[in-house]
Amino acid sequence: CDLSVRYRPDDTMMLYARTTASRISSGSSSSSSSAKITKLLSSKCQLVKYLSTATEEDDMTTPIPYEMLSWGTMNKGSIPVASALEDGRNGVDGSGTAANLLNRGGPIVDYPQPIDLHEAFGIDNASVTVQSVQCGPTGTAVLFSDNTCCTFGPNESGQLGHGHTNAVLTPTFLTLPDSTQLHSNQIHKIALGSNFSAIIDTNGDLYTCGHNGSTMKDGVGCLGHGYFPEEYLHTPTLVNSLVEDACYAAQVAVGNIHMTVLTTEGEVLTCGAGAYGRCGNLDPIDQ
Repeated sequence: CDLSVRYRPDDTMMLYARTTASRISSGSSSSSSSAKITKLLSSKCQLVKYLSTATEEDDMTTPIPYEMLSWGTMNKGSIPVASALEDGRNGVDGSGTAANLLNRGGPIVDYPQPIDLHEAFGIDNASVTVQSVQCGPTGTAVLFSDNTCCTFGPNESGQLGHGHTNAVLTPTFLTLPDSTQLHSNQIHKIALGSNFSAIIDTNGDLYTCGHNGSTMKDGVGCLGHGYFPEEYLHTPTLVNSLVEDACYAAQVAVGNIHMTVLTTEGEVLTCGAGAYGRCGNLDPIDQ
């Protein structure tokens, strides 16, 4: 087949590539196949791809088996290779003697290694498959075709959404308490930052967790809940200001201490530290 590749920024501002095989005709019958490579970015550069013999019309109607490969710098189990999974289950963070200043504190997986999806995530890769992978500055999130999500890696600010600040050494599904309106099987998109994260559910509501910033340091307000003295939220919490304005989120991106939201009506909203004009409001104060 002749292959062509197109590159474009996708809705989470990560590199996206699609390789489409040319249609092969034999007599009166024809078939099409496609290969997708998604989410190739960051220090881990995790790769997800799937091969399908479905037609374009049927391409997204049923879960399609994925193969997942990962590589890069491992930080507290952020790359779910077999050795990291074994270490994590034994309570070891996987840094080992390979940690040093040159590799940012963790061993390096320097070539793509296949991930055993059943061993890492407990899925059968048939009824439930990998939908997308988000590579944050430190942690990792994997979204599945049933709208569930697991997160893992460093978690000092509670940014992984598990209700605590312990490192999450193995892939762990989000199980949410009754105190939050977010349901664990309604997660549509997730964006990971160094110290906080944002989730869009299947209804278009936005939830955030992690560190809200500091008035004494870099700035405050990146979680979208205004100022609160505790500074941390360890569980995904609904951003009520969007609900009050009847706004629904289509996309979200997070920086170190600010957040940008694209609504379904095409508005761009920002919050967090305003220094250096990062919020785009012609005002350097925190939003």
